[in-house]
Parts: sequence; structure tokens; C-alpha cells
Amino acid sequence: MIVESNKEDGCSLYQLWRNDHDPYSYALIEHWESQDHLDAHGKTPHWIHFNDTVNGYLKSDYDEHHYTEIPH
Repeated sequence: MIVESNKEDGCSLYQLWRNDHDPYSYALIEHWESQDHLDAHGKTPHWIHFNDTVNGYLKSDYDEHHYTEIPH
């Protein structure tokens, strides 16, 4: 998932992080050039497979947060 996502057009960053205090808690950090790129990512075979697979292991729905970069 990570390797394929990083190859996608418009993907600047795609990394998986594990919580140091809870080995069962992860964060997927992504940066996309535009909403259109993110929307296209959600239609890729590797995202669909990942989403279908990981949802079978979750105890509850995952939290999804979107942020906008503040230029300096």
C-alpha cells in the first residue's frame, strides 16, 4: 500500500507510523497535491484492497482528519 501510494501522481508523502505508547495504534500520514489526486487515490486497486482488508481488523471505525498547510 505505502510503496504503491508513493508512486501515484500527486502524492508528496505517504507514511505509516506506530504509536510509541500503544503498539496497536497507527497513523497513516499522507500529503496530496490536490483533492482530485486524493479522490483518484481512493479509486486505486491497492487502496480498495487495503481498505477492505484493514476494516476487518479494526475494533472501531478509524478517525480521519484533513489539514491544510499554512504557508510561511
